[in-house]
Amino acid sequence: MKVSGKRVVITGAASGIGKALAIAFQAADAKSIVCVDQNIIEATIVAETISGYAIEANVGLEKDIIKVIDECNSLISGIDIFCSNAGITGMPGFLDVSTENWQEIWDVNVMAHIFAAKHLLPQMLEQGSGYLVNTASAAGLLTQLGAAPYSVTKSAAISFAEWIKITYGEKGIGVSCLCPQAVRTAMTENGPGVAGVDGMMEPEEVAVEVLNAIETDTAGNPSSATSNFTVIGDTTAPTISGVSTSWGSVLNSIEDNSNGTVTIATSGVEDGQTVTLVLNSKSYTGTVSSNTTSITVPAADLQALSESNPYTLSAVSYTHLTLPTICSV
Repeated sequence: MKVSGKRVVITGAASGIGKALAIAFQAADAKSIVCVDQNIIEATIVAETISGYAIEANVGLEKDIIKVIDECNSLISGIDIFCSNAGITGMPGFLDVSTENWQEIWDVNVMAHIFAAKHLLPQMLEQGSGYLVNTASAAGLLTQLGAAPYSVTKSAAISFAEWIKITYGEKGIGVSCLCPQAVRTAMTENGPGVAGVDGMMEPEEVAVEVLNAIETDTAGNPSSATSNFTVIGDTTAPTISGVSTSWGSVLNSIEDNSNGTVTIATSGVEDGQTVTLVLNSKSYTGTVSSNTTSITVPAADLQALSESNPYTLSAVSYTHLTLPTICSV
């Protein structure tokens, strides 16, 4: 999907990856950008920097997601790209994590994606296109040592993005799932831990990759490009110039104990083309080489012919067609 001219909404836009995305979308000539965050002060600062809008919301609450969508429909007349980027690390460990802690991280890291898709897809499907960018983590692919809630919720987020892609990808809905390792954000200000063994990415680097993914994903793009083509047949009509059999004009009881051969001479038939022979309602195919082909008729088929009954051999050569590739984007 082309980013230029699109209406974009980004959650978790007050800092980190979300802020970098907002700046990147502006640089790519997005038509309008809405920054969503619980920290409305910082979200407003980012929005003012890019001449966008700011909305305060807790994405873990369905009513807040509905509010965001309604306000965006009013402010920017619809949504083309929705970046469900907000996320939290939650409590580390497992045995000491309370049910309340599990619910909190589940709501933000998983349900926020589900709420957004549930309430956005109807209008995206109606307009014929839309794009969802769901921020997960490499922890959802590889796990995060010492943090069960974070690993589990990020894995669920990836699974949901895959399901949306499979289910709605052919209906004009594009989906990208962002799964970085350590990124230099507020989440990693105390150190990246094991996720940073390969180094840390900058949010701006991540934003570039996200926009590249959107731009190169053909899903979510209602337009198409095709190349015109012509079906070209051979200029010389192929003909059958002669048919001969290994048994001559009469098939006797000795000859039908072994396979028979039918030799077909052709004219105007390219090497590699096929000739079809029909005998007693059965078809046999041979490949032409130097304007001739030999076709074997099994003995069992010859024995099945009725005595004293005349049969006609029919041979047909089909015109070769060259079919150029059709390209669709």
